[in-house]
Amino acid sequence: LALGRCLVQRCSVAIWIARHPHLSWHAMAILSLIERDTESVAAAASSMHAVIQAGGRGQRIRPIAGSLAKPLLQVGDEPMIGRLIRQIASSGVHSATVVIPNACRELHDFLCQLAVDVPSLDLDVIEEQHPLGNAGALGAIECRGRTVLFCFADLVTELPFDRIAALHRERRCDIT
Repeated sequence: LALGRCLVQRCSVAIWIARHPHLSWHAMAILSLIERDTESVAAAASSMHAVIQAGGRGQRIRPIAGSLAKPLLQVGDEPMIGRLIRQIASSGVHSATVVIPNACRELHDFLCQLAVDVPSLDLDVIEEQHPLGNAGALGAIECRGRTVLFCFADLVTELPFDRIAALHRERRCDIT
């Protein structure tokens, strides 16, 4: 929580470093994210392809969610997956693939409507015919040569995906 608040102001980062010197590399990474020029940030995000894994069974949340797919649970006034996809699109990412379980009609229909509502994002949906594991569907997605943002559909965050992509590109990382 303190780390997320540090994104707001540079002086907050300095205070956070002073209070947590053993974790100062986290703060330095945040400073790197804050100080990116907007042109390189936008370029990094626009070349990125997002892959969102929504194919889990949601067994632990079933007592609360009932038959509703976990990514469709509301956070504020929007389902988790809708919030995440809008955040990814607003960071400048132009293409995304969502991997969903087979025969999850409600989630599929929601994503089809979301694709219409967020025209800046080319949104594809892949239905797993059988469970492929956490990252198993990556093999079925054509993204060779592109930076891939891989995340789970129940991610609720304020992370700046565009700035993370710029940092990843600048440091020529294989994985960030």
